[in-house]
Amino acid sequence: MNMPLRVLIIEDSEDDTLLIIRALRRGGYKDLTFHRVDTHADMETALQEKWDVVISDYSMPKFSGLDALKLIQTKKLDLPFIIVSGTIGEDIAVESMRAGAYDYLMKDNLIRLAPAVQRELQEARSREARRKAEKEKNQLIERLQTQHNTLMELVAHPAIATDQRDQALQAILQAAANTLAVSRVKVWQFLDQGDSMQCIQEYPLPREETPKKIIDFSMHIQQLTRIKSGKIMVIPDVFTNPKVPDWSYTYCKTQDIRSIIVVPIYLQGRVVGIVCYEDMSNPRQWTPDEITFTNQVANLLAQALLNLENARLLSAEAERRREAETLQAITQALSATLDLPQVLDLILSQLEKVVPYDSASVQQRTGEKLELMGGRGFANIEELQGLTFDLTLEDSPNSLVVQNRAPVILENAPELYAKFNTPPYSETKISSWLGVPLIFGNQIIGIITLDKKEPGFYNQKHARLAQAFAAQAAIAIENARLFAEEERRATELARALEQQKELANLKNQFIQNVSHELRTPLAIARGYAELLYSGELGKLPPESQSAIEIITRRTRMLTKLIEDINAILEIETQEPEYQPVNIAELIMKHVPDFKAAAAIAGLELITDVQSNTALIYGDPTQLDRVLDNLLGNALKFTPQGGSIYVQLKQHDQTLILEVQDTGIGIPEDKLDRIFERFYQVDGSASRRYGGTGLGLALVKEICEMHNGTVEVKSTLGVGSTFRVTLPIQ
Repeated sequence: MNMPLRVLIIEDSEDDTLLIIRALRRGGYKDLTFHRVDTHADMETALQEKWDVVISDYSMPKFSGLDALKLIQTKKLDLPFIIVSGTIGEDIAVESMRAGAYDYLMKDNLIRLAPAVQRELQEARSREARRKAEKEKNQLIERLQTQHNTLMELVAHPAIATDQRDQALQAILQAAANTLAVSRVKVWQFLDQGDSMQCIQEYPLPREETPKKIIDFSMHIQQLTRIKSGKIMVIPDVFTNPKVPDWSYTYCKTQDIRSIIVVPIYLQGRVVGIVCYEDMSNPRQWTPDEITFTNQVANLLAQALLNLENARLLSAEAERRREAETLQAITQALSATLDLPQVLDLILSQLEKVVPYDSASVQQRTGEKLELMGGRGFANIEELQGLTFDLTLEDSPNSLVVQNRAPVILENAPELYAKFNTPPYSETKISSWLGVPLIFGNQIIGIITLDKKEPGFYNQKHARLAQAFAAQAAIAIENARLFAEEERRATELARALEQQKELANLKNQFIQNVSHELRTPLAIARGYAELLYSGELGKLPPESQSAIEIITRRTRMLTKLIEDINAILEIETQEPEYQPVNIAELIMKHVPDFKAAAAIAGLELITDVQSNTALIYGDPTQLDRVLDNLLGNALKFTPQGGSIYVQLKQHDQTLILEVQDTGIGIPEDKLDRIFERFYQVDGSASRRYGGTGLGLALVKEICEMHNGTVEVKSTLGVGSTFRVTLPIQ
């Protein structure tokens, strides 16, 4: 190969320069021009010429490779820079590459030089191509911006003449066609129904004036879906693309269209049309920049179409505003009361402000029937009130309104439904009839009917306004109905609460009476049982001694049950007797008794009580029960040889009481329930440990009564820790 090459060599040795030239020629660069320099000044002069590549020694007496590299970078030249040195090490090579050198070689291994030069030249050409493409793209955008400004001036005002808007669209389509060098550009816009598109402008214009082309997509749903998806469709070759539908292929074949790109036009977040670029004769690969350009054109056209749409909506805006203001005032009027008869009367009076009528009715749906709840304009309203319509029959348009869930207009009702010609309907002399559904949520709760004696009076505008009114009326009716229902429920609930309160009082009285009646005989029975057990009434045989022991233990349990029930009742019915309480003193008062009980049970009771803790405001009797129950439980559920640890400390404005034991523990799935009344972890008849199931419930309720809390942590076979927190007030 004989590739021309211009090389600037920065080298102080002529011999090394000749070695570099020889290596390049052996690598295929026969047509080679070079120039050697070894100073900053000589290199600056040489850079006034055009070079393909720079090859430099790293270190020279008067110059260096890094100095040469900085000079090229200062002049912003994109020249491949390769260092060739005899002494370069790895650190220096890395430093050179970081400074901007493209490659480095050793002078004793120049066989890599020609391939390195070829690679860097290819990279340089790629960079130049990218810069050129970017420049061309910017020029395209600049030209497009010029057309954009022209278009914006022409379509800035909705009232501008149509022919001027057409000229503006022509100008931008012409710019797009010339820029992309395509055969034709067309703008298609969706019609109101959304399944057809009309060509509103094209460039170049057809030779003869023809009606605007319309494509009906009702038979091409898949193609319509693709267009409305908003994705750009690029077809390099229509004739070889299997996704092109038959009808589109036939059209392209007859028009000699070979390549197409279809770009969606977005307006207010939805696809309102497309720009279609058609290229004839040959297939075409569309570049990313061209696709970007087509999207920018679509954005400009969207702005133009927005102004066209504004022109169409301008005249309707004022009327819609008036309608909205009227409906808002009506909404406020309908919300003035929750009394259903008054709401129905307001609906009929306010309806006339929206849609004219000679007579009107409000009908409420119950199952498969409509009942006339209110009417106005009827001479025989008393006769019509409460009249029902069977929705399963088709003898009235009322059923049709419910079935269609939409307004129904009859130009001449008596001609279509015989019922209008018979009493009591015939007395109103109805001709035009309009019915709209009352929809709340997704349910039809009734309908509104409007009548006029003039045939053909009602139109779609009346139906639209009546439906908007009905939406507010449905809310008012449903609110009134719900209010009436809530009033009824509130009355029933108040009655039920009163009954519940009475039952609770009776329950408490019953428990109090039973507890009182049981206490005295139980105390006597317990006293005699204990006397018998102690032998004070005479020595008992062994078999009787065992029975008396059981009786004594059970009477104690019954006594404890009655005491706990009375304590629960006190919490519910009696006001606590709050006073300053020293919890530390309360604990130390109980310690001797519990230490004695612990010693009997073979347990060790350890206390760690801060004596200088603050007083709390509480009921000492109730707080005493908390300590009694927690320590009693620890004694009951801790096996012989275990220990119980009681600690009281103060943290900020809170007292913390902890009772820790090495007992049997509580299953994790039962921890959430142990504070419930009458709940026992082992509730079986054969359970090992007795109790009423009220002790921990009392602890929890007393703590809450003092704005405190009780928590428990427990591990089976290891023990439990109950933690009570009480605020200092």
